[in-house]
Amino acid sequence: PTQAFDTCLVSAQALNLRDCAGITCNVVAWLHIQDRLVILERVNHWLKVKTQNGQTGWVAESQNGVYLLEPEMVVINTPTR
Repeated sequence: PTQAFDTCLVSAQALNLRDCAGITCNVVAWLHIQDRLVILERVNHWLKVKTQNGQTGWVAESQNGVYLLEPEMVVINTPTR
């Protein structure tokens, strides 16, 4: 069987990873263009994501009508028993 995950790529030159969904939340990391993120949750235009190194946080999906992320579908093959 296969398992599908909603993922996205950062399309902005730099993007803040925050500890909660809001511009006043603390920045915990900086993401860069083409970083791949797994989407864990959606709240309005904020996404809770997991980075490739396992860090979780929130990113803005768009800013002033400009989308900062590009959708991507990744299919991971899992072994059968």
